Amino acid sequence: MKLTLILLLNLLFVFNSLAQITQIDFMVGPNLSSARGSNSTEELWSPDISISGGVGITYSVATKSAIIVKLLFENRAFTNTDKINYTDENNLPVEANGEVNLNVAYINIPFLYSYQFGNKVKFNIETGPYVGIYLYDKLKVEVEGLPNVDAAQLNSNASDFGVSLGFNAYYPVSDKMSLKFGVQNYLGFNDISGDFSSFGDFKTNTLALQLGISLGINSKI
Repeated sequence: MKLTLILLLNLLFVFNSLAQITQIDFMVGPNLSSARGSNSTEELWSPDISISGGVGITYSVATKSAIIVKLLFENRAFTNTDKINYTDENNLPVEANGEVNLNVAYINIPFLYSYQFGNKVKFNIETGPYVGIYLYDKLKVEVEGLPNVDAAQLNSNASDFGVSLGFNAYYPVSDKMSLKFGVQNYLGFNDISGDFSSFGDFKTNTLALQLGISLGINSKI
């Protein structure tokens, strides 16, 4: 993790030296994460809705081209619904509806190339790699007729990396501020299964809706 932070600081220094900061975005919105990897992983975990948000800095390198660096909190949620068998207080077998909710939180740092176009309403297409720094995970088990249980964690402590692709629209409300509407997809390449590796590879794909404001710094947005 220390090496990752050092590399990030060096990259930011290079961008600041070679390009001009023209825009800062603040964004938040819902996301939908799905599990990838082995067949058992995809069958076990269904997509679920959660939240992501953060800040992005745009470095202009040409009239329509820019480099965007984002710092985002992202929670990835998954659900498994199935029948659960257990023994009650009378030592009798019981079958009940059960649900397992998994949440894995990351700090995502995408490095994106952006192509910008449009007139009054601006648009951009952005793509590039991202790094995900693991924060924590939570696993909750809900069984019909029983108290909720906070079960064992993944304990993956695994960073993620992958590629991101996004599309954004900026509607101006003043010379220096615009409303931002965007959609971003994060395709993860790393196995984050941790203690649950017996189920197979656990990779993720997250589709995020981003709503927010964009502030112009050195030029009009």
